[in-house]
Amino acid sequence: MSFLSIEFYAILFICITAYYLVPLKNRWLVLLVGSLGFYCFISYKALIVLIVICLFSFMIGIIIEEKKSKKLLWITIILLLIPLICSRVLSRIWGGRKPFVIVGLSYFTLQMIAYIADVYKGKISAQKNILKYILFISFFPQIIQGPIPRYEQLQHQLIEGHRFEEDNVVKGFMLILWGFFLKLMLADKA
Repeated sequence: MSFLSIEFYAILFICITAYYLVPLKNRWLVLLVGSLGFYCFISYKALIVLIVICLFSFMIGIIIEEKKSKKLLWITIILLLIPLICSRVLSRIWGGRKPFVIVGLSYFTLQMIAYIADVYKGKISAQKNILKYILFISFFPQIIQGPIPRYEQLQHQLIEGHRFEEDNVVKGFMLILWGFFLKLMLADKA
């Protein structure tokens, strides 16, 4: 799915509308359902892979916080890289075709590795709520941005509900239009 497609913005519009209709304290659940729905819309197989990897990294994050084992950290990094490496190898073996596309695989793999490393270093505490962790990893609008956000940068923005402010909506819409212009007039021309 292209991020300039009608489908992407339909999902985004539904999420934004639902977000502001749900009580403030539960708005993060709308973001979670919307993000998982986005991945499911693209490929339910990709969603399954994402959830399995999230469950693994979530549990390992809690263990690494307790044990502070460098060996476990490196084993985890290697294990988290396996789906990404397999995806690349299978793509080459099958002449560029992939058995199924996992949108953002490299993005969320690196995000999980950064999270695990930050937990190991003691920069952050491991998230104890699996759903909030999955939201952080799967939040679908972030896979088109860079650099990869750190957990401490996004956790409060995702979990705390935000009130509707017309100025923010207008500014956001203007940024989207500016991004369209840059993408269509400059980036796609090169």
